[in-house]
Amino acid sequence: MASYTATRVARVVAGNYREHIFDIKPGALYTTGGVTLAQADINVLTRPGETASSILQFDSETNPAGCTAALDRTNSKMLFFVNGAEATATINTTSIRCSVRFGFSNYK
Repeated sequence: MASYTATRVARVVAGNYREHIFDIKPGALYTTGGVTLAQADINVLTRPGETASSILQFDSETNPAGCTAALDRTNSKMLFFVNGAEATATINTTSIRCSVRFGFSNYK
C-alpha cells in the first residue's frame, strides 16, 4: 500500500458516475516524485477492478496549512504540494480533503 492513508468521508452515486470524498494524509515516507499508486490503491480511491483511466477528475482543497494533492495520471502517482512546491515528509500529520470522480460501464 502507498505511503499515505485515505479515509472516505462521503460519496455520491448517480448512474455510472461515482464521487468519493477522502481525507488523505501523506505518509512519513513520501519522497519527491510522488507516491506510486498500485492497483490496490486505485481500488481504495475508486472501487475494486477500476483503473487509473477510470478516474475522471481528482481534485483537492488547499487546506489551512497550504497543502494540496494532485494525481499524475501518466505515471500513476499521487503528488503532494505545500504552497505550490512539492512537499517533503514533513507534512505527514496534515489531512487534505480530496474528491475522486470516476465513471464505469455496466455491460449487459
